[in-house]
Order: sequence, then C-alpha cells, then structure tokens
Amino acid sequence: MNHFIQRIPNFIDSRGITPVDFYFNTVEELERHPYIQGWLKKSSSYLCNSDEFLMVAENEGFTAWAIGWIANPDELDIPIHEEKTILQYSDGTIEISTENSENSVVSWCGGRATLKDGTICKYLKYEDWKKLEET
Repeated sequence: MNHFIQRIPNFIDSRGITPVDFYFNTVEELERHPYIQGWLKKSSSYLCNSDEFLMVAENEGFTAWAIGWIANPDELDIPIHEEKTILQYSDGTIEISTENSENSVVSWCGGRATLKDGTICKYLKYEDWKKLEET
C-alpha cells in the first residue's frame, strides 16, 4: 500500500486547511482519486515524479506543479520529471535547456534566465514558443 499527502505551498496560509491524504495500491487508483483527477483535466496532463514530489506536468513537460508526496515512489511506474526551459538568446536563437544541460539555468528573475556561464537569456513561456514555431 502506498500513501499520498497533498503539498500546500509555503505562501498559502494553511491554517484550517486539511491536506488531502489517502492510501492507494496502483497508479490507476492514484489517478482515479478526485483530487488527482482535478489536476489531470487536460488531456495533455500526466503524473510524474521528481526527487521529492509527485508532480503534474503538461505542455510536453515544460510546465509542472508539485502537488504532493508519495511514500514509496519507487513502487510506481511514473516517469521522472526532467525540468525543461525554453531560452531565447540575444541573437534570436532558441534553445531548450534541461537541468542536465552543460550550460543549464542557475537563476531566474523578471522573465530572464542566467546560465552557468553567466549568459542572460529571455525565458519563453511554452505558449509563446509554440506561436514562434508557427511563424
């Protein structure tokens, strides 16, 4: 038996909020829970796992939210989430960076990303990137 506990972000005043907390045996049971179904409304949404959290990802994995913890994530067949970022360099070049990229993102501020080598790029939202691809 496995155990899910909802993550309530620190910026939310959690007084009076009882986190969703339930037990399940399979990924299918997890996905059928009403709380999880609420996160999986979009057909492109899927569950994934990070080092610490159960996450819901969409937009080809470019958007993800940490929604809770799983007691025994290794017992489930859920893909590992790889953080992906769409960057636009000053010359207009667009690149997809991951946490494993040689020159990955080290910080964010105001729509800009700073890479390991100090390069500052524009961070593109998934929707904006898709629009650029269409043109």
